[in-house]
Amino acid sequence: MCKSGSLGAPSQGGQNLTRWRAYFLNEFCHIALEVWLNEIVGLSNQVAEPTSVEALASSLASTAVSDEKASTEDLTASLALSDLGGEHDLGAELLAAASTKRRPEASAVTGSTRLILSLWLRWREATQVRDELFRETVEGRSAEGVFRFLDLNSSANARLTIAKLIKKFVVSNHLMIAGQKLATGGRFTYRFTLDDGCLVDGEFGEYTYTQPRITNLLTFARDADLVDESTGVITVAGAEFLNAA
Repeated sequence: MCKSGSLGAPSQGGQNLTRWRAYFLNEFCHIALEVWLNEIVGLSNQVAEPTSVEALASSLASTAVSDEKASTEDLTASLALSDLGGEHDLGAELLAAASTKRRPEASAVTGSTRLILSLWLRWREATQVRDELFRETVEGRSAEGVFRFLDLNSSANARLTIAKLIKKFVVSNHLMIAGQKLATGGRFTYRFTLDDGCLVDGEFGEYTYTQPRITNLLTFARDADLVDESTGVITVAGAEFLNAA
C-alpha cells in the first residue's frame, strides 16, 4: 500500500478526523468505566455480606478520588494530562488492566478517574466532536452522557460526583444493557446480580474494543507512517495528525 498521499478534500479530512476523535475518546471512556466495573465486582466479592450499590460506589470513589474536599472542576485541573499522547498512553495502560479477569490495581482505579476527567476537560468545548457523539452513540451510555453528567456537577464535590457517576454509568447501565441482551438475544452477560438493592455473585470480565474496525484503523495508521510498525509507537507525523486543528 502506498505510504504517501492525501487524506482527501480538506473538508472530508476534517470530518474523518472529528469522527475518529469521537470514536477514540468514547472508547477510552468505556475502557476506564470497565476498570471501575471490575473494581465494583472485586469490592462486592470481598465483603462478608451483600452490600448496597451506594456503599460500593462510595467505597470505590474513595479510592478513585484521594482528595475528599476538591470540587470536580478543581480536581480535573489538577489531574488533567497535558497532551493527547499522554491520554493515549494512559488509555493503553488501562486497556491492559481491563483486559484481564481480575481485580484492578489501585493505580488503574485512580488512572480511570484521571483519564475520564482529562477527556472531559479537553473535549467539553469541542462542539463538533460532541455533536458526533450525540448522533452516533446511545444517549446516556456514551462519553457524551458522561460529559453531560460532569458538566452538571462541575462545582460539586469531586468524590461525590465520581460515586454518582459510578452508580449511574457503571452499575445501572451494566444492569440495563445486560437485561436488554438477555431479553432480545437470550445472552446472559450479567457480571453481578441485584438482590434487594445489593450486588451479589460478581464475576470479572475482559474488555474488548466495541468495533472490530479498530484493526483496519491500526493497519491504515501503520501504512501511513502514523504509527511505527515495529514498535507500535506514534510517530512524529502521527502526533501532528492527532493534534491537527
